[in-house]
Amino acid sequence: MKKLILLLLAIVLLLPIKVNAATVYTISSDNYTLFPKETIVLEILKNYEPVTGKIKWKSSNKKVATVTSKGKVTAKTKGKAVITATYNRKTYQCSIKVTASTEAVMIFQDNTSTPGDSSNSDDTGNSEASYITLSKYNSLNNGISYAETARLIGMEGTLLNTTETGDNTNVTYAWYGKDGSSNAVIMFVNDKLESKTQTSLQ
Repeated sequence: MKKLILLLLAIVLLLPIKVNAATVYTISSDNYTLFPKETIVLEILKNYEPVTGKIKWKSSNKKVATVTSKGKVTAKTKGKAVITATYNRKTYQCSIKVTASTEAVMIFQDNTSTPGDSSNSDDTGNSEASYITLSKYNSLNNGISYAETARLIGMEGTLLNTTETGDNTNVTYAWYGKDGSSNAVIMFVNDKLESKTQTSLQ
């Protein structure tokens, strides 16, 4: 009898035990910083997979950012807005910040410049151009500091984000072109230019 009980106990221990994991609902991102005319798509996730049910989307400020019934967000003008999604009677929110080119128009003052110095001229010869050009972007090499980058471009950048990774401090800035929508996004690691991308600069 004892052997039979031990055998049954061993069989029970070997059987797989099904554990129901808790269902987690989240929004795909709770904050974004966008340029005017940029778009993103937000989703409601169930255990990190997009749900298929009906979601109601709403923007708190349609002048800054709009959202479609499919969760597509379009940045309009400088400002802040909150995108709210309602799913299964619960709400989820994403904070949107739209950064306009006017934030980047802060002329970098080079104290070493002298009257008639054209080192900060744009491609047409106009001094202290308050926007980045493709030629200025191409002149930026990996390893230079933020201060040197701002001097070469002729203006300060717009801070997008700062993160810490181990001993490294990663800081990302944006500079805007003359049309206000073209831009360059540059990341510095420990104040050294690490990577750069540009969109539609001329």
